[in-house]
Amino acid sequence: RKELYLQEVSGLFDIPVETLRGGLRKIHRFKRTVPGREKTTESKRVRFQKQLFRIGLESEEYAGKIIGNLIEEDLEGVLFRQYYKALDLALKNHIDIKSPDFIGAIEDPDLCQLASEIALLPLPPGPHEDYVKDTLIWLKKAALRDEMEMMKKRIEQLQAEHGPGSGEEIEIVETYRKVTRELKKLGLKGENQFG
Repeated sequence: RKELYLQEVSGLFDIPVETLRGGLRKIHRFKRTVPGREKTTESKRVRFQKQLFRIGLESEEYAGKIIGNLIEEDLEGVLFRQYYKALDLALKNHIDIKSPDFIGAIEDPDLCQLASEIALLPLPPGPHEDYVKDTLIWLKKAALRDEMEMMKKRIEQLQAEHGPGSGEEIEIVETYRKVTRELKKLGLKGENQFG
């Protein structure tokens, strides 16, 4: 099954099977050679990001929706932000994202590994249009929640250092309210937002 899948991905993205096999060997070798390394589980956000970008490889329309509705700060992890930039650059320069030119243009080995991993993922079941919309909304909400959590911590720190009512605290509280409103709006009209 693995060999058939590699051949399918190779044909789809016009990447030699040996290149894909080599990337998988490196991943397996790295996992085996690190002593005491526990199997890390990916966060839900990372899994959603990978699946979203995998669907983005299916067409420029999906990739454009992803780039058009996310900002780098919505993504968890530096590599995903770099992947976002690479995808954006490919779309702007009219590079076929299904061609080897896309992954081949990535020079950073870690980013190349992530790009290969995304390309090898099976597509999620169900209508891709709905998956893209729902995942974009979920990622936006997760990013807003993270921002709110950071603001809460900063407010607590300011209150401990300067007491309640400092100028920076007032600004953060106002921003916190705006972010809360944005989060509520996403929950209410998320489906109409990505037309």
